[in-house]
Amino acid sequence: MRYLIVLAAVFLGFLIVFFISERKNKYDLLDLYWGLSFAVAAWSSYLISDKRSALAFLLSIMASLWGLRLFIFLSIRNLSKGEDKRYTEMKQKAGLNSAFSRFVRFFLPQFVLSVIISSPIVIVNLSRPAALSLAIIPGLIIWAIGLFFETVADWQKYRFKNQPGNAKKLMTSGLWQFSRHPNYFGESMVWWGVFLVIILRQPGLFWLVYSPALITYLLLNVSGVPLLEKEYKNREGWALYQASTSKFFPLPPKNKKAVKS
Repeated sequence: MRYLIVLAAVFLGFLIVFFISERKNKYDLLDLYWGLSFAVAAWSSYLISDKRSALAFLLSIMASLWGLRLFIFLSIRNLSKGEDKRYTEMKQKAGLNSAFSRFVRFFLPQFVLSVIISSPIVIVNLSRPAALSLAIIPGLIIWAIGLFFETVADWQKYRFKNQPGNAKKLMTSGLWQFSRHPNYFGESMVWWGVFLVIILRQPGLFWLVYSPALITYLLLNVSGVPLLEKEYKNREGWALYQASTSKFFPLPPKNKKAVKS
């Protein structure tokens, strides 16, 4: 019953954003709620639980910091602009002419993914109490590294793209010289960190590995890396950047002169 309450709370958020998107004809507002939906799942499960624990509180804070950061960044980047071309193109190609079809195509999959990926936190929040211990420090470190990479990489690219003449250029400096997608690497590490915090305190919950594995798979193979690399492949310097820079995991860049030869 409590899990259904959490599902209802998260779904209600998606439904509200859907109605706002319909009114404004701007469906990339969904991206803003994506991060916040994890905070809704975390805190709704924490507040309705009768087994609140220090571990549950910490996990809710971790999810909220990640979601709030993403919300703030996307608000700064997107709210003053028109609709993201991804949504415009999808509406045109798929012929999404009804509100119901747009909800099913855009909002329902995001709701399902949000519920699945955030479920480890919800499960811990609604299960038996667990105190904190120094054993969770490795997980916190991984989470912090991920949040750092995602935050810094997003901000570096945002500043670069807003400089005159850079709109169609590749970002290849800062963290982007070590990975072609350091922000996605950071997002993946955030959820591996959450998972580690859980299993270092409750090893029996190792089966929750599906959560970080799923978001990593999506970023690498579905909604993250493939879409951007398809967009960038015809840009000047892409072939050299691709050959000299790690795709995902940050590594020292290869010598560009050696790559050219």
